[in-house]
Amino acid sequence: MQSGNGEKGEIAVEKIEKIGPKAIPALIELVQNPKNTNWTVGLAAGALSGIGHPVAIPVLTQLMQNPDPIRSCTAAKALGTLSRRILEKNVEGKEAKALQLVGRHFVKYEGPWVVQMAYQAALDGKINQDTAGPYIKKLHTDGLIRELQDYQHYSSHDFLRNCSKAVKELGMIGDPIAVPHLAKFLQRDNEAHLREDSAQALVQIGHKSVVPHLIKALQDNNSIVSEAAKFGLEKFTDDEKILHVIKALQDKNTTNKHVLLALLPDLGRAIQQRNVEGTKLKALQLVIPHFHKEEELSVILKAYEAVLMGKLTKKNARLYIKQLRAVKGKLK
Repeated sequence: MQSGNGEKGEIAVEKIEKIGPKAIPALIELVQNPKNTNWTVGLAAGALSGIGHPVAIPVLTQLMQNPDPIRSCTAAKALGTLSRRILEKNVEGKEAKALQLVGRHFVKYEGPWVVQMAYQAALDGKINQDTAGPYIKKLHTDGLIRELQDYQHYSSHDFLRNCSKAVKELGMIGDPIAVPHLAKFLQRDNEAHLREDSAQALVQIGHKSVVPHLIKALQDNNSIVSEAAKFGLEKFTDDEKILHVIKALQDKNTTNKHVLLALLPDLGRAIQQRNVEGTKLKALQLVIPHFHKEEELSVILKAYEAVLMGKLTKKNARLYIKQLRAVKGKLK
C-alpha cells in the first residue's frame, strides 16, 4: 500500500478489506500519519470505507477538514462509500446516524462536495428523513451548475467530455434552475454535440422556461439539434409557443426566421379555435384569420404591433392588413 505501485496498492486494499475490522487500527494510523503520501492515505481511506465499520466515520471526518484539497476530497469520497456500507446496519451515535441518513440519497460515485455539505447538514440537524432527498438533489444541481460555469470558457477534449456529462445529469435531475445555464451551451458554434446534449437536457426538464431556448435551438443549422428542439416543443401548448415565436421574429438578431415563420399558420389556427387568456394572445387571435399562408414577416409584425396598441378592431383588421400588403407591393 505504501509502494506507490497502483496495481499492488489495489491488490493490498482488497486483501485488507477481507481481513475486516482487525485491520482498522493499522489503517487509521496510515490515514492520520502526516508523513504518508496522498497515495497511501487515499488507499487507506478507501480500505476503511470498504470494511464498512462506523468507527471510521470520525477518522474520515477529520481527514475531510485537511487543508490539502486532495486529502479532503479523498476523505469525502471514502465517506460516501462508507455511507452505503452502513445503510442496512443498526448504528449508534450522532455521526453514524447522520451519515446513514444522507447515504440513502447518494449516487454510486457521489461528488465530494455533495458528501461534505450533506453530511454536515445532517450533523447540524438541518435536514431529516423528509428533507434529505430534496436537499441532496439541490446540492447535485448546484454542484453541476458550478462545474458548467467553470467549463464554459474552455474547449479541450476533457472539457467537452466533462461538460457533456454535467449537462446530461442536469437534464435527468430536471430542476428548472439549470435552464439558463444549459441554454448558454446552445451558443457553442463549433460544438454541435454539446448543443445537442443541451437541447435534449432542456427537453427533459420540460419546464415552460425552456420554450424560448428550444425555439432558438430550432433555428440551429445542425439537424440533430433542431430535431431535438422540435421534438421538445411538441410537449408544450400552442399558447406557450406562439408568443415566443413572435418575440423571436421581432428580434433583429434571430437567424433562420423562415423556420419560425413556418410554425405560425398551425399555431395560429390552433389558438384561433378556442378561448384564450391574455392581451397578447387575444391580439393575435384578432389578426391571424387575415394572414395569408405565406405572409410577409413585416406585415405580420406590423399588424401585431398595431393591434396591441389598440388601433385595430374586428371591423378594420382585415382592411389594415391589406393596406400593409399594398405598401409592400403585395395587394391581393
